[in-house]
Amino acid sequence: MSYLVTLIAIFTTCCSGWDDKQRIYGTDGTESVIQVESIDEFATEFRSLGQEATLANEAINAIQFTAGQYVSSQRLQVRLVDGSFLMVDDFVVSDERGLQTMSDNKITQDIKIRNIASLAFAPVTPELSQRWQQLTESSEQVGDWLVFDREGTLDYIEGSAGSISTENVSFQVDGRTAEAPRQRLNGISYFHPGNRTFAEPVALLLMVDGSQLNLRSLRRSEGNGGFVAVTVCGAELRLPAEEIFKIDFAALRTQYLSNISPSTIEWEPIFYNAAIYKYQSELNRPRFNKSFSGRPLELRFFENQIGQNGSRKIAYEHGIAAKGGTRMVFPLGGRFSRLEGWFGFSPEAPRDGVVELVVLGDGKELLRKVLKHQMDAPVALDLDVAEVGRLTFQVNYHDGRNIGDMVHFCDLKVRR
Repeated sequence: MSYLVTLIAIFTTCCSGWDDKQRIYGTDGTESVIQVESIDEFATEFRSLGQEATLANEAINAIQFTAGQYVSSQRLQVRLVDGSFLMVDDFVVSDERGLQTMSDNKITQDIKIRNIASLAFAPVTPELSQRWQQLTESSEQVGDWLVFDREGTLDYIEGSAGSISTENVSFQVDGRTAEAPRQRLNGISYFHPGNRTFAEPVALLLMVDGSQLNLRSLRRSEGNGGFVAVTVCGAELRLPAEEIFKIDFAALRTQYLSNISPSTIEWEPIFYNAAIYKYQSELNRPRFNKSFSGRPLELRFFENQIGQNGSRKIAYEHGIAAKGGTRMVFPLGGRFSRLEGWFGFSPEAPRDGVVELVVLGDGKELLRKVLKHQMDAPVALDLDVAEVGRLTFQVNYHDGRNIGDMVHFCDLKVRR
């Protein structure tokens, strides 16, 4: 009998009087009602009916705090340097206190600027989301970027960001400081010199408003029944229990690559034309969790692969659509051991396509495979990525043409 099964027998009786309860789900399929006290790198401490207990994090899939989430499209995103992000009503920035998130004109969080990666001054629309991600996660920054809309796409001015009020943004360029109306801007991407490294998160903390924290630790705060969450970059946030949706340990054990923000996305044409390159680049950049036509990702398998007569298309919820000339780099940080998934041509692509897939781990070749649409079925990917920090995918033009070079990476994931 597992340790969690024993705890269930002890802790699931006479719980109706609790005002503060969570439900814990074990890796062995069992579950129980508890009160969380703290979470650290190795274990979760909790109590029930006055009895204290500790369970290793490896034995926990998730801890549920509340019943459901809502995600408001009108909230603003504050992204931290460790990949965590908060969805907030508003925020201001001052030299003395750093960033303060606001709700109903009250300060809800104080966060040091050294922990802020980017701020959105308006909700990021689906049309601009890919460009926003490209700018705010660029490795080319040497100063803060003030981001604005230029003729339907996002552009930036490089300088030094200052204070931010609810109306104006202070920004210094070439030694001169200007006040810009906040409503005319899209956001700021902060530049942080040096290469900060972070410990691996113990879990993902998901909030009811769609916020997501890479959790380093959690402890119950004194007096108000809430919690103090610390992210892996050291940001300390005070959270009411009712605002926490779930603490997900299992999410970090297996992750879809389409849910990991790439550090680099590049697309290069066969023939470069400066006049149309920007348009081409936006048109041919990879699509995440959808095909280039906006439909679900699909692969067409042959009879001998699926044990049925004829071929059959199978749709996938997670994956990446890419074209020849694409290069993508994902920061794994040495946290995973295997890469799994499928790679093949989009059923919508012309049959002339020929591509070469190259997969690199920290520059070392892990796979090189040529695929011809007319004759080759999708191939299974199963690669050792232990200790790989940067995982690179290159979809190369193999025959000197780009006709039909449209491919799908489906169910692509990394495991611990």
